[in-house]
Amino acid sequence: MDKMFLTPVLDITNLKARITDAFATITEDMLENTWSEIDYRLYVLRATKEAHVEVYYCVVKKKTSSITF
Repeated sequence: MDKMFLTPVLDITNLKARITDAFATITEDMLENTWSEIDYRLYVLRATKEAHVEVYYCVVKKKTSSITF
């Protein structure tokens, strides 16, 4: 069975604080990139009439100018 948490949850207050802290780290760029990815995948579904397709895409990192496949 997979472990869900690497750090044990001490109590519900601690868990709520960790979730709140995690949400605070989300940037506008992260949200924009996520929305773009969802939009692209929906476009592929519409274009293929919901047929199964393997999606390979290229990620360009802005700060390091590196490309990942």
